Amino acid sequence: MSVESLDYCPDKLKEYSLVLNSKVQMLKAYIQNEADIHKTIQHQINYLNPYFVNNAQSVVLSPLEKIEIISRKKIKMPLPFSIDNKNFESPEDLYFTQVLKNKPRQLQEVEMLEVAFQAELKMVKCADVAVEQEYFLPLMPQLAYWYITPEMRSEYEYVTGAKDVVNPCASNELADFHKPYYFWYFWNPTRSTRGSLCRETYRDHKLNHLARITIKSEGDSQAQTAKMKSATPIHKVSVIYGNLNQKFNRHDLEQINRNYHAGNIYFDMLDLNARNLFTLIDHLTRSLQYKIGEWTLKENAIYFTLKNEHSSIDFFVGSTDIHSVLGAQHLDFYKNALMSSDLVVYSGHAGLGENFKIPPGLELNSIKAKELALISCYSYRYGEEDKLKNNTHVERIYYTGYDVTHSYKEILKVIDRSLNQKNSKLSETISLNEGFSFIKELRI
Repeated sequence: MSVESLDYCPDKLKEYSLVLNSKVQMLKAYIQNEADIHKTIQHQINYLNPYFVNNAQSVVLSPLEKIEIISRKKIKMPLPFSIDNKNFESPEDLYFTQVLKNKPRQLQEVEMLEVAFQAELKMVKCADVAVEQEYFLPLMPQLAYWYITPEMRSEYEYVTGAKDVVNPCASNELADFHKPYYFWYFWNPTRSTRGSLCRETYRDHKLNHLARITIKSEGDSQAQTAKMKSATPIHKVSVIYGNLNQKFNRHDLEQINRNYHAGNIYFDMLDLNARNLFTLIDHLTRSLQYKIGEWTLKENAIYFTLKNEHSSIDFFVGSTDIHSVLGAQHLDFYKNALMSSDLVVYSGHAGLGENFKIPPGLELNSIKAKELALISCYSYRYGEEDKLKNNTHVERIYYTGYDVTHSYKEILKVIDRSLNQKNSKLSETISLNEGFSFIKELRI
């Protein structure tokens, strides 16, 4: 399936098929089924992502598409590290919780299941971006956080101001997620913290495996560009504008509300994301001739609608993040938007994919949206594309393959392109070539 770049290397961006050959080890006592094995494999593959981020490469991977188990065997070995209980539980992976209940001691002989596998997934990158063919990946990916002993860890401060001691071989942002389950996202084995500690620990042959990858081109992405540019008419849009400040609360919403009604949209005390919201509204009203309708602050969100002679845009403004102070408040709006709008835009934190998953209880055949935009850090990693392929309405998905910091520009880019506004002057008023975003066509 081809992709079309919205900005970065427009003539060279392609989707590739990536084949990974590797192996993982798991504590056998806690494996309940094949799903636990597959989750462990996906967990190891997740460790590929930080390589590209740490090296500033414009490369992004899809979720795992296919697994072939090559071999499996039982081995006994002394557990080479100590597992402590700090923030150990994970609702996403019950394997973690099971280990916590009866964790083995360091150097205790344990029975492991070692699985060799071949996995397939997709990669989007520029044709001339070189990608290494071998990577050191943690052999026990779900336990890699504990490779570094407690006395060698570092103190970090959470976004809430609380402090904790975490693995030093991660970027500081790990403190914001405060669970070893998320260590893969922040893993940085080349980090110079404490000298060569990280590099030596995460290249130890007892704890890691040298995985090998093969990359195959999926063909010329330009072949379908004409089709992708002749989008089905879009008239109704829904935008979920999630605040990027994880401490965002009801007081902040009330402040945005007061400043909107006072016309004081660049009030100094507003955080950057709130000011970006007003900048977004300003561009939509001035450049695309939208008029703003009723503005309502209700419970933990602001709702308003923009209209012009061609289309309408319903906005949700509030917390979308499962990790934030308010938690995810957007799910009902998201669910209704998918069932009633032509274009649905999610903009906010990814929450490692949890924030924009298809809402629970929503039947896939109820989704009527023609286009879906996931404007969030590395959204291509987490998009539930495999599910959406079973829906006949969704024609294309907009993904981001980078660390999104100016999401309002991506929203403008998507709306301007999808609605094909006549006499649009956005390109003259705002720079849109920031970031690595692209469209993927789901069906022809």
